[in-house]
Amino acid sequence: MSNGKKFNLDEFVSKGDAIYQQEMTGAPVYSDPKFPGIARFDDKEQETDEYILRGLTGGEVIRGPGHSYTYSGMRGSEPVKGKSTIGDDTMTPRQAYFMKQYIKHTDEAGMTKNERQKYGAEISQIKNTYGQQPRYSQGKIISPYSIMGIKSKAMEGLPRSEQLMQEMDWHKRITNLPTSLTTEDKIMNSMKDDSLDIRGFKPQSMEDRRKAAMDRARNRMKSRKKESNADKLRRLRNMKFGDD
Repeated sequence: MSNGKKFNLDEFVSKGDAIYQQEMTGAPVYSDPKFPGIARFDDKEQETDEYILRGLTGGEVIRGPGHSYTYSGMRGSEPVKGKSTIGDDTMTPRQAYFMKQYIKHTDEAGMTKNERQKYGAEISQIKNTYGQQPRYSQGKIISPYSIMGIKSKAMEGLPRSEQLMQEMDWHKRITNLPTSLTTEDKIMNSMKDDSLDIRGFKPQSMEDRRKAAMDRARNRMKSRKKESNADKLRRLRNMKFGDD
């Protein structure tokens, strides 16, 4: 555990969701409590001159290629010089900042080794399924952390074999969540149920799975009965048979 703190799943989910919402909604970042009114990043996700020169007088920022810069100024009677320390060719300074926030959040969650193997692996798996773009449920961004909390409660108490059976349902449910409000609105308006609302999602039981499989089999039989002789012949010709 970290600093004697005991891991709390609800707290981990809540704080992770807050970080994700701030990142994806483009909300301002005020990261230095000594200068609470100075936003760290501009609308191009670069560190602002005001943030770089906070606490200095007579300062100057010289921008270089990419995200690089150097700065100079006076702190009291002492001259100060420095250069950029965040961001690289693969991510903007704002993206690099939030990546560090996620790492810090996990490191400070108080997980034991076993909890880290369980919950750390779980959030990584959900993020991989979720993708890079924010996804929506009920007209709002739903973060990978919120999905983790919902999934954990839905899976709680199920036998391991049942949990493994449910993983495919969760993968499909997450990837079906739209990545824009416009897409979600169109889909939701064309559907009669809340199958895209992951907040109300309950995985299928084994009995429900068996009933669904039987329904699909009956529908296939009905479909084949309606086949014309010509369609049936074409289907049989296209079938591949193994060696005897």
